[in-house]
Amino acid sequence: MTTEEWVNRINKSRLLYNKLYNIYFYYIPKSGCTSIRHFLNVNTLCDELDYNECNINKNNIYCLLRCPIKRLVSGYMTRSFFIDNDFIKEKNYKNFKIFLEKLILIDIYKVDVHFTPQYILMNEQLTDKIYNFDNINNLEKDIQTIYSNKFIFPHEHFMANDISNKIYNKILNDNITLNKIKNYYMIDYIKLNNYF
Repeated sequence: MTTEEWVNRINKSRLLYNKLYNIYFYYIPKSGCTSIRHFLNVNTLCDELDYNECNINKNNIYCLLRCPIKRLVSGYMTRSFFIDNDFIKEKNYKNFKIFLEKLILIDIYKVDVHFTPQYILMNEQLTDKIYNFDNINNLEKDIQTIYSNKFIFPHEHFMANDISNKIYNKILNDNITLNKIKNYYMIDYIKLNNYF
């Protein structure tokens, strides 16, 4: 895929849409989008739409965001091959730091969508219905209240495994690495920090 194709893909914010309940969700990889897709498909089929081609009432758009550090660790654990071709490397903190050095050399508008700042994937538009990935139960309760239905999200949400937790905790205690991540995801921390 060419750089231009990547940029076009990123700039076309995808929405997941459930016709039955007229619910839209920003499709943000590594921020619960698989759960959202399953949730919408379980409760009736969903469509994937381009935000720029829809005439949508912003009040119907929901968004699930994830702390950039946790999202990055999750991406490293499952999608590092998009950044580092040597994806067979053992997953540990030392290799995470090598991965991070490669990632921060890539322009935020050209990086794979699994690592693109979330604000960009929201089409740089804020919705009133933004939820933190770690508090997905609040989203579930609000949707049940609004739509008077027993919507159930299909799977648990937590750091993938013990290795992910170890990497995350080491980042929090390593100011140099932490600052590199915060600088790369600065737009998210400026625009969306209230939600992490």
